[in-house]
Amino acid sequence: MCGIATLLVSIGVQVVGADTVDFEDKVLSPNSFYNGSDGAGGFTSGGVHFNNSHDQMFGSWSGFAYSNVNNTTTPGFGNQYAAIPGAGFGGGGKYAVAFDPGAFGTPPTITLPFVAAIQSLYVTNTTYTFLALRDGNDGAGFVRQFGDDPGQGGAGNQGFPDFYKLLITGKDGTGQVTGSVDFYLADYRFPNNADDFVVNDWRQIDLTTLGNVKTLTFSLDSTDTGQFGINTPTYFALDHLQYVPEPGVLGLLGLSMFHLARRDSRRGPAVCSPRAK
Repeated sequence: MCGIATLLVSIGVQVVGADTVDFEDKVLSPNSFYNGSDGAGGFTSGGVHFNNSHDQMFGSWSGFAYSNVNNTTTPGFGNQYAAIPGAGFGGGGKYAVAFDPGAFGTPPTITLPFVAAIQSLYVTNTTYTFLALRDGNDGAGFVRQFGDDPGQGGAGNQGFPDFYKLLITGKDGTGQVTGSVDFYLADYRFPNNADDFVVNDWRQIDLTTLGNVKTLTFSLDSTDTGQFGINTPTYFALDHLQYVPEPGVLGLLGLSMFHLARRDSRRGPAVCSPRAK
């Protein structure tokens, strides 16, 4: 009975507060990343699954990767795995990087281990996207500097109302949409140009309006578009996802532990051994 009682206490401590996914359970060499090149189709951190699609022929990927790359200065595609703050939220070493392929593939998707009340997460721009938005420098010449009027050929007029936006959609256990939340990773729509910004630090997004969800999907939108869709590099970085199991899940856990304890008690009394010192 002592083992069951200990298990009950342990589970109770774990589910009362929010569970946090911070990617510190993933193993990486310094200044490196994982992008799904092993063909696993995704990875799990803190019990939560992050999707990934990797093309072995071309070496391209979409969905989620995880990283501890700290390069905040090099522009272009070759630096696609770095978050612009140079570290994870709160100075943590690791974080996730997401790439949205748009119409060309499956969007970045997070799947929780059970239906849960989603609380919040932190996001920021990658170095690749941040420098492309701020300077118009993506290393390939496809991205214009945000704020420049495209009708003026990027002549330095910083009054054009650009934006780069993240859309987060929650779905319940049956796949029904529970709601969505927008977050601007860059916004140049203000009357005063001095208020325009590109996010370069970790920002918390409140997701409580999504309610109880099983999955989160992510998509990106931008005012800089061309013949083949968005010109802006469609990346963002993510850290410290927090969620709380819905009451029904807590009830099932409690009921399961009750039956285990009851079955164990029928076997007779047990003596708890003192902990080794």
